[in-house]
Amino acid sequence: MPIRDLTNHLFLWHLTPKAKADRISDRGFLPKGKPRQNQIRRPVWFSTSVYSFIEFVKKHQNPKDHVAFLTAVPIDWLDHTWNGQVPDEFTIHQPLPADVILCRFPSDIASDRKALVKVLERHQGPNLIDQLTDLCTKTDIPWSRRTSAAALLLGLDRSRYESETITAYAFVDGLIDRTWEAAKRDAQDVTTIDFRFSTYFLRHYYFTYGERHLARALLSAAARRIGADRVVDLCIHEDANPRHNPIARFLVDLLPQVSRLDLVFALIELRVMRVKGLSENSIENLEQWLLNSPLSAACAPYFIENGFANFHARYGDVTVDLAARILGAADGDPFHTIQPIAHSIFPDARRGAVRAFGALREERALSFLESCLDTDWKEMRAEAVVALSRLDHPRARNLVSEAQQDKAGKVRRIAEKALAGR
Repeated sequence: MPIRDLTNHLFLWHLTPKAKADRISDRGFLPKGKPRQNQIRRPVWFSTSVYSFIEFVKKHQNPKDHVAFLTAVPIDWLDHTWNGQVPDEFTIHQPLPADVILCRFPSDIASDRKALVKVLERHQGPNLIDQLTDLCTKTDIPWSRRTSAAALLLGLDRSRYESETITAYAFVDGLIDRTWEAAKRDAQDVTTIDFRFSTYFLRHYYFTYGERHLARALLSAAARRIGADRVVDLCIHEDANPRHNPIARFLVDLLPQVSRLDLVFALIELRVMRVKGLSENSIENLEQWLLNSPLSAACAPYFIENGFANFHARYGDVTVDLAARILGAADGDPFHTIQPIAHSIFPDARRGAVRAFGALREERALSFLESCLDTDWKEMRAEAVVALSRLDHPRARNLVSEAQQDKAGKVRRIAEKALAGR
């Protein structure tokens, strides 16, 4: 099937030793091996970014002994066990048939973008870039079903991506009542205002996070160029003056058309992202603004579930603690909100629930926290001890005391410190 017809597909890269390549070509991708960190089964790893895949191949010790695959995975085929929260990485725990393979090639010849394009054109035809462009610009298909193709086009031919103003579709999709002409100007402004801002924006929109979220990409990219304090001020104070900074003015012009829910979500992300320059005063003002917003509670479960999954972009502890505070200050019962996350199939999500229960001093979660001590995953046991140490319950104190005999030194030290501080 031509690439232009692969709507609602994920374009993913995979690298494997030559000894396994024929089996994959014949039988597809089969998760094998012992699970780690309480995973349901060992996943198959894919790369979502052309840039990271090329760097991975270049840094590999023996690229000549490996084979690369480009796959197109129908989203409708995937069950609930996939995870795309880690930057540039996509893990799938279910078998995938060989039908998803678009092409196979020796990995060592994909040493740079131009070489990779030539390899793909030999498999998909010389009009590969034209086909991708056609797919990205199909307006009769929701933008969410075209974003993986847009990311692939961006990685293979950024100049073509920009000349076709593909980013404009993201602005139409992510803003309220944004016309196509206005969105085209937005896309051109992103490209011309500041090259590093443009690069950060595209990376944060397509590759850094598990979902394509326009407001988050704009705020996080701006924070890296004009400072997080400045971005916070522009977002939470309606009378903030952007002065003559082009990035600040661009942001202020767009903010009225960002939905309130998207803004709250993006500001939570900004508070917990790994970026320098967020002062104590800005942190205090931003957190108070978030706690006062009735929409924050709708965003909080996401950050409990995914706070630890993306440690490249977020401070996990800060993320979960803030989300727990938001739920604790909102109407409703946070225990019932967090409970489904505690039973997630993803270990990092369960770890987030453990920390959130501890932050809320939720004694109804005592039995769940105790069960989290019975695992080989050291980080989970450590998190459970921290959570238990926050509960004012005799059983919790006994469990923390017993953790002083844990096989991991980190867990023992946490238990000893917790008991010493009581």
